[in-house]
Formats: sequence, structure tokens, C-alpha cells
Amino acid sequence: GILIAPEQNWARYGYNVQEDIMYVSSYGEITNWLWPDIIRYKEYKGPDGNNVNNYALSMYNSRMAAAHNQTIDVLESKEMQHVRTIKLENPYSFVGAMTFTKDDKLVCLVSSLNQTVLVYRMPDGALENSFEFSEYLNAYNASFSSDLCCENSDRSGFTMVILENNRPVSMKKMDLSYSGLCMNPLNPEQLIVSTNGKIQVYNCRDLSLVHSLDYPGMLVSN
Repeated sequence: GILIAPEQNWARYGYNVQEDIMYVSSYGEITNWLWPDIIRYKEYKGPDGNNVNNYALSMYNSRMAAAHNQTIDVLESKEMQHVRTIKLENPYSFVGAMTFTKDDKLVCLVSSLNQTVLVYRMPDGALENSFEFSEYLNAYNASFSSDLCCENSDRSGFTMVILENNRPVSMKKMDLSYSGLCMNPLNPEQLIVSTNGKIQVYNCRDLSLVHSLDYPGMLVSN
């Protein structure tokens, strides 16, 4: 086989369907690999050797973002061409998944003294909004519609947070043992969950069950 992970622990993987290319991130670098030939193509290293705390790939174009404690670098295309650097007002720890939304925004959950959601417009990199959650969320998945997010804690349940005008207005909780979950990029109103040998699809607004399929051993993940 071909080793595609950087020679460090905790590698993270992403795939851009727009350009048929795989991204691998670990600490201070991101590499991309041409698919299906598995050829290493480009690499990105954090400024001044800073670790890459988190990164996101868009499902809708060739954009990606790499987050550091004080900045977010926005890159374009498989060339990983630097477009802009977003400077954060305070040093942050990125505690949840960053997500590009269908309406071309970048949503990320960060932690300083409180857990804060930052929403950036991608055309100009401006901060559109920020808000804090009223209760602790130890992981976070933003919907691709930017008005929903999902908190997953200890794999025994999750909480769907509904937003209006970028503000949380209600939280719906479900107790369910699961092995993985992700927001549906093709239908932002749906949450996909792998649980007990099944793939289940839920309506994000009321957590009603939409579909349930038998897929033993399959794991879903953002």
C-alpha cells in the first residue's frame, strides 16, 4: 500500500468531490493526493510552524480553510493557493468541526472562556456574527444550511440546536447510542446517524425518523 498520512499521530482525512482529491492533515501540515492514482500533489504548512488545529473542505466549490490559534487561512483549489488570512480577535482553541455552508459561509465552534460560534462570509472574509451557547457543547457539527448545528457528546445521545438569525432559539435532545453521525450535505435539513448496524436519517427540525437502512459495520462521519 501507499502511506498517505503524514508521519505524525492523529491524522485527519477529507475528500473534495469537486476536484477528486484527498486531503490529509496532521499537526503542522496538510497534504493533498490526486485520486485515484494516489499521487502526492501539494502541501500546506502552518505559518511560523504553527499547528493546524482544524480544517474544513467545501462540498460546493474548491475552497478549504486551515485554522490556527489566532488565524484562519483560506485556500483555493487543489493548488492550495492562499486567498486570505482571517485574523481572530483572541487566541482560540477550535473544539468542533469547521463547516462551509451552502450559502458560502464558514462556521466554527471555538473555546476561550466560553464556547463561541463564529460565522464568516467567504467572499470577503468578514465576521458576520458570533454568539455563545448557553450550555456546554463538547463537540459540534454545523449544518450546511448554517441555521442548524448538532452537538454530540459521549455517543449515547446528541442535541440538535436550531438557529434563527445566527442565534440559538431551541435545543432538541435525543438519547441514542451511536457510532457516528454527520449532517447531510445534499439535504441540510437531515442528520445521518450510524447506530446498531443501521444507518438512520432524522429530520433536523423535530428529530423525527425519515429513513432507516440495515448497513452492519458502516460508519458515517463528517
